[in-house]
Parts: sequence; structure tokens; C-alpha cells
Amino acid sequence: MLFVLVVGFLVIGGASYYFVNYKFAADITEKDTKIQDLEKRLSEKENQINTLRQTVSVPPGTTGAPPSNATQDVNCLLCHDLKLTKGFHIPQAIMRIDDKLGKRRRICIDCHGPLGPPWSADRQMTDLADITYSANESVFRFPNKVPHSIHKRKLETGAVTCQFCHVVGEEFIIPKADTKAGQVLVCQNCKAHPEGGNYITIHVELKGLKCTICHTGSILDIHKAGTTKLGEARLAAPVAQ
Repeated sequence: MLFVLVVGFLVIGGASYYFVNYKFAADITEKDTKIQDLEKRLSEKENQINTLRQTVSVPPGTTGAPPSNATQDVNCLLCHDLKLTKGFHIPQAIMRIDDKLGKRRRICIDCHGPLGPPWSADRQMTDLADITYSANESVFRFPNKVPHSIHKRKLETGAVTCQFCHVVGEEFIIPKADTKAGQVLVCQNCKAHPEGGNYITIHVELKGLKCTICHTGSILDIHKAGTTKLGEARLAAPVAQ
């Protein structure tokens, strides 16, 4: 009887040891897989950071901004999520952001207008005297010369016709902003400007331009205010014990 009990204990002990050892090995394998995945993601991030560093690096002994061609080569979407970024890159959203930051709002006809081409994000392209904001209708108003001058070259070459904007079916129309959709500019209600005039859709996705077409200056200057605030928030945050 004693022999049977001893053998039983040995069998149970062996089975338990095998089960624990198997589970332990499986846990180690799972953790190894996770570590490898994290190392791969870390390596990808380091490569992206190194790319950005090379792009914005300033030659030793100089204090100026990075070369303009380096700034233009940066792909902002390496760090900024496309979907989230597109979510607020429409005129009415940018207006609210600028207002909150105490800046003058920037809309399409600030960078495009009678004073161009070439268009510019650094110089006013439509005389401010020609731009009025109707608070009652929540739309910007401007004379016909503004959109007609913007489309002048395409009208002259035939790339765009009057009918493109002014005819629907057989009906002559005067284009207007769709205020029910939150639009603040007639430019947004145009079939050539999809997604409510989304700046990223128009400039980056459709025309293949860089974000720096609007966000001019060195990458360091563009991020300076934001990273300063992040640093201050980090220093003010309580330290975990």
C-alpha cells in the first residue's frame, strides 16, 4: 500500500513539474515575442527620428535655421497621424484654433488671391479690405475679383470654364458656402475641393505638396512653442513613487 502511495505521489509530482515547466516555457516564449516586437517598433522609431535629425541638422559653427530644401524634405506624417490631423484641417476648425491662440485667422483667400500667383503662406494674397465676415451668416464675403483672379490662369488656358462653377444641369447658379455643413467659405463648396476644403486633402493628398507649403520656416521653429508647453507640463506633473 505504501509503495502505491509513493508511486502515486511521484507521478503527481512529475506531472505537476511538467505542467509548471511547460507553462513557464510558454510564458517565456510569449514574452520573448513581445520583446522582439517592441524592439522592432523601437528600431523603426529610432530610424524615423534619425531621419528627422539629419533633415533638420544645422552645420557646426552656425546658428541659422536648417536649409530650406531640408525643411521641405520632412514628411510630417511620420509623426502626425493622418486621420487625426485631417480632422481639424478645415477652415472653420483652423479659425477656432487661431482664435483660441490669440492669432488672426487664416483662410484660403489669405494665401490665394489677386496678389498672386505665386501663392504664399507668408504674405497676404487678398487685400484685407476685401474680406469681411458676416457674423449673422457665419461666412466670409469678398468681391468677385478674388475668386476670378485665383482661377485666372486656368480660365485663360481652358483648364477651368465658367460653367464648372456657375452651371448645375441647365441652371445658372452663384456658388455659396453650405452653412448647414459648417462651411465659412464658398471655396469649400466646390467639387474640386473635397472633404469640405480640407487643407491636407487638397495640398498633400491631391497635389502631392508637403505640409511645409503652409507651415513655413524651420521644423525646429514650427515645433518650438508646442514642445516648450509639453516640457513645462512634464516638469509640473507629479513624480510617480
